[in-house]
Amino acid sequence: MKYFCSILILLFCIPIVASGIEHIAPKVAPLSAEQMSVVSEKLQQKQTVSFELLIQALNDDQTTLRARAANALGNLGEMRAVPYLIDALSDDSGHKGAEYPEGGMCTTRYWANASLKKLTDRDFGFVWDAPQPKREEAIQKWIVWWKPYIEEYTEGEVAALKDIKKGKYIYSITGMPGPTSLQLEAESAKHYGITIDFHGCLRGPRVAYDRGYRDAVIKALKKKYGFDPVEKLDHELRAAKNQKGGRT
Repeated sequence: MKYFCSILILLFCIPIVASGIEHIAPKVAPLSAEQMSVVSEKLQQKQTVSFELLIQALNDDQTTLRARAANALGNLGEMRAVPYLIDALSDDSGHKGAEYPEGGMCTTRYWANASLKKLTDRDFGFVWDAPQPKREEAIQKWIVWWKPYIEEYTEGEVAALKDIKKGKYIYSITGMPGPTSLQLEAESAKHYGITIDFHGCLRGPRVAYDRGYRDAVIKALKKKYGFDPVEKLDHELRAAKNQKGGRT
């Protein structure tokens, strides 16, 4: 059953911010009229938009654009979006005249929370339609968690960049090795000079550090090759194995 969003707030409005909550993300310049038109069209068509433009869109006057930007940031996979999304949890606005599977989908804070959970694998109990004090309590938990996390995450990024400068690309993979893992390890080293590090299923003591290190390596590889070489090789090896298995 589908529900109509009943929040009676105009489509174009300044976000209303929950009281008593500090903003932790740096301020960004607003989108130009031309940028707003382009970004809005791309998001509507589910096309990729850059991180910088999405952050600007998240702070735009148009509520529909803010909600779509919050959703898109979760799919982009950039941890640096986290403080902006935490701030967006305080956005009390919504838009009317649209139909959604869930009522909260007409609000920016609904999508900000969904993207935060997707990016961080954390959930601090934020509910889009909870009373404001409850929402503020959950937002504060996000802020308290984020501040030490980003420090450790940044340490991992810095360590990765030092290794990359030396020509070392160490690519960590969480989970147990599979049927194509040995081949993936060999092919990654042979074609791209990448060392695969299988972490197993248990998280290490410094989760944020490991995440920062891994993200920095993947970002550097994508910049160098235009794609993630390990992800590409893994896909090709799995496809070849499946095809071979289908012929036997």
